[in-house]
Order: sequence, then structure tokens, then C-alpha cells
Amino acid sequence: MAKANRKVPSVAQVTAQGDAVKAELKAKFNPEAGDTPAANTVVTTADGGTEVLNPTPVPTATKKAQHAAEVEARKAEKAKAKAEKDVIENVVKAEKAARREAAKAERAARLAELKDGKGYVGSMLALADKVKAGEYVKGLTGQLRSNDELAQALDGVLPGGVVKLGVHVLNLESNPYSHLNVGQQSMNLRNKIRGAITKGTLTIDAIKDAIVELDVDSSTSIKAATDAKAKAAAERKSKAAAKGAPAEPTANAE
Repeated sequence: MAKANRKVPSVAQVTAQGDAVKAELKAKFNPEAGDTPAANTVVTTADGGTEVLNPTPVPTATKKAQHAAEVEARKAEKAKAKAEKDVIENVVKAEKAARREAAKAERAARLAELKDGKGYVGSMLALADKVKAGEYVKGLTGQLRSNDELAQALDGVLPGGVVKLGVHVLNLESNPYSHLNVGQQSMNLRNKIRGAITKGTLTIDAIKDAIVELDVDSSTSIKAATDAKAKAAAERKSKAAAKGAPAEPTANAE
């Protein structure tokens, strides 16, 4: 079956169609007279399509609408900034609360130590109780000491003498605490002597004999120094009272 021949419009036909479109447009408006087509006028073009004449412009945002949008944008920024600030403030508050709780717990622990007799204040209270019970007394130097037999025997022995005595009665080849100061040496050797007495390898009588043998009893000089110090303090107090000035505090003799 033969295909039908497609008719191609001639130049004259296309020109005629264009003239028809122009005539249609001319019928609707007259450009020479300043006429414009009605809004959104649809016409047929020469190629058979359509065209919208004088389309209605898409309305743009008014100044009022723009201002409203800007206001909303600023509000959003402020809300965001406030939210961030609230987060920071909440973190700071949480940290402060944690520090308060930690301090509260520390205070509670300190109070518990006091009740248990631990800590500095607790120890001082416990010491005061021992003084009242006679377990601690003032020695020749005016300082508190325990009141057991060893403490009584060593009351007139200065720290250097205790070191010499300890090395002797414990049969030590040398002083194992020589790297410490004299006070610490005396304390450690005194404790070793007390331990030996507890174990039964050393007696109080042996210690007393060694004190005489080594001539480390300084009771007389200690008492003389203590008395002189007390007398000087009393004189200062008397002079201060005479002048009407506050008296200096009297420290315990060492």
C-alpha cells in the first residue's frame, strides 16, 4: 500500500498564514495608536504554536512583606542565640551544683573524721582527753609526753642523747637513721626501744643504767633553761603591764 504524499505548505501558504496572524493582532490592537493587547492575550503564531501577549507580571514582594520577613529572621536569630546562651548557663549551673555537692561531701567527711577522732582537730580533742586521763603529762621541757615508764626514764634526755642511748642499748653497729634530722632520729630510735621492751628483749632498768653509764641525763640543764625562759617571760609580762601595753604571749618552754 502506497503511502499518502504529505503536503508541504508552500511559501505562499506560510506567508498567507503570517498575514492572517498579523491581521488578527491588528484586529485586537493598533500599535500605531499606542494600543496594547489585553493582558494574557493568546494568539497563534505562524508556525502553528501559541503565544501569550502582555502577560501579567508575577507580583514581587512588597516592602511591607520584606520588612516582615526581615523581622521574622531577626527573631529566629535571637531565639537561636538565646537557646545557645541557655545551654551554656545550664552547663555552668550544673558545674556549680557539682562543686557545691563536692564541698558538702568534703565537709561531711571532715565532720565524720572529728567524730571518729581523726584529723587535726579530732587528734587535739583526743589528746586533751588523754591529758585529763593522765596518759599525757608535761615533761621537763614543758612539752606534753606520754606517761609510760620509758617516757619517764627519758624525760631528762635530749634528742641527741636518745640517739646515743638507742644505738647503745639496741646493740646497733651504726645509726640507721643518720640521714634524718636529730629529732626524727630520736623519735625512730625511741620507738625501736619501746618495741624491744614490748618484746621483752630490753628492760627499763637496763635503759636507766645505760643513761647513767653514757651520762646523757640533762635534767639539770633542761630545768635551768626552762626556769630561765619562764623568768624572762614573766619579766616581759610585768614590764608590758607597767607600760600599759599588751603583754606578749607566753610560749611553752621547749
